[in-house]
Amino acid sequence: MALSRSLSVLSPVDPGREPVLIRARELSGQFGENAEQMEALLQLAHFRFVRREYGVAGELAQLVLGLAESARATAMVAGAHFVLGMIPSYLGQLEAAREHLELAVALFGPGPFRNFGEAQYAQFATCIATVTLTTTLLLLGYPVAALRKGREFLDAMRRLFDPASLAIALLREV
Repeated sequence: MALSRSLSVLSPVDPGREPVLIRARELSGQFGENAEQMEALLQLAHFRFVRREYGVAGELAQLVLGLAESARATAMVAGAHFVLGMIPSYLGQLEAAREHLELAVALFGPGPFRNFGEAQYAQFATCIATVTLTTTLLLLGYPVAALRKGREFLDAMRRLFDPASLAIALLREV
């Protein structure tokens, strides 16, 4: 997983990440490490999403969702809903996007992000999910709800004292 994160920093769509994530999933499965297996699957789903392979990304996220719900791994459930919300948002299926993104944002919570396999991913996913949710609410005709969600997000990011997340929240406030 560390190698995958390193490759992701260089290029999120680097084809070299996929075999690394597949191997991480295989190894975690062999050793019965369910949390690591879910993390590898979730990262693989996100990798496929970024590469615009929405069908495969959705299947992987659904697999993570099933595993995470039975394991009561709330953060992984949130991560799966994040991917499952982003896919329909890119395809213009706003109601489906809204449902998943609302769940993801509620489950991730305002932080700090210590309970997720990769805290930085959780923070990134929370920011992007909230931004996409506010835009989705606006496009669906709920400007008051969008504004409220945006302000809640901005307040939460101010409390975190994280400059990057705060910058994202401030840019969305404009």
